[in-house]
Amino acid sequence: MESRSFDSSRVASASVVKTSAMTTFGAANPSAGPNIMDRVPTMPSMIAMNGDSRSLVDVKSRVGDESMEKSRIWKLTEITEPSQCRSLRLPDTTTSSTMRVDLHKFRTCNIGSSSQCFYNVRIDEVKTKLKGHSKRITGLAFSNVLNVLVSSGADSQLCVWSTEGWEKQTNKSLQIPPGRVAARVVDTRVSFHNDQTQLLAVHETQIAIYEAPKLERLKQWVPPETNGLITQATYSCDSQSIYGSFEDGSVSILTASTLRLRCRISSTSYLPTNPSSRVYPLVIAAHPTEANQFALGLTDGGVIVLEPLESEGKWGTSPPLENGAGPSGLTGGATSTTDLSQR
Repeated sequence: MESRSFDSSRVASASVVKTSAMTTFGAANPSAGPNIMDRVPTMPSMIAMNGDSRSLVDVKSRVGDESMEKSRIWKLTEITEPSQCRSLRLPDTTTSSTMRVDLHKFRTCNIGSSSQCFYNVRIDEVKTKLKGHSKRITGLAFSNVLNVLVSSGADSQLCVWSTEGWEKQTNKSLQIPPGRVAARVVDTRVSFHNDQTQLLAVHETQIAIYEAPKLERLKQWVPPETNGLITQATYSCDSQSIYGSFEDGSVSILTASTLRLRCRISSTSYLPTNPSSRVYPLVIAAHPTEANQFALGLTDGGVIVLEPLESEGKWGTSPPLENGAGPSGLTGGATSTTDLSQR
């Protein structure tokens, strides 16, 4: 008991002496330099910094809340009324003279066959005949950067051909999305991005982007079944957007770099209401210089040209990246994926 009392007394005394010495040293010896306590750098408070009494946890929580708020603010642009866009139906008759085309300057084999060939009109003979599809050819696209020709067929297959020796470099069959059933004979379209390396492949069940010439699939977009089948899709002239048409008469506009839906145009915005008539676009073409303008070729023989309102300037905005890829209610049930399994 006496030992414990003695030790406690010594500790208390030492604390008093130490405190006194440090105080005296700083006050009584100005020539010795600044107070030793001044030499210790002041550590910023993690709780109260710049007058903010919130903790780092609070700050992180606030940043997360702001990101979620941005995601909630974004909304898919839905165009359902004629007043929400600018449309023009080309006249069915014309007063101008019919354009004449000299068919003798160009000849080609029947594209409806399962092979394609190149005809030399100077010597009037077939130069090369390529065979690689089991069903008719439905799409062709050249790349002047890769020096290849890509063909697509009704067999849902893509083939890459070298333009130097016309050998087949590779081929790949499109993967049908789970839960979807494709017809045995389906027109498949292809077109190159402006960079001449990324390839857009359009099938009735999907829109996909491949990296040529190996045909590695980079992205795939599967529309909701309520849209019906895809009839055609194409890049905008600047390759920043993809326009896709559907059997229900709607048009979907996707951001090309992410294959994410940003605008949907209903048929009610450009077609007159007629319950007894089922009219929808079969083909779609982008304007060569106006990035936000495109034309639709309809089943009734009409042609419609569409562009956004001048006040809008473009077709909707892309959803924020915080929403992530994959199935999302923001895209109306559509799916945007990155396929790494085929790399």
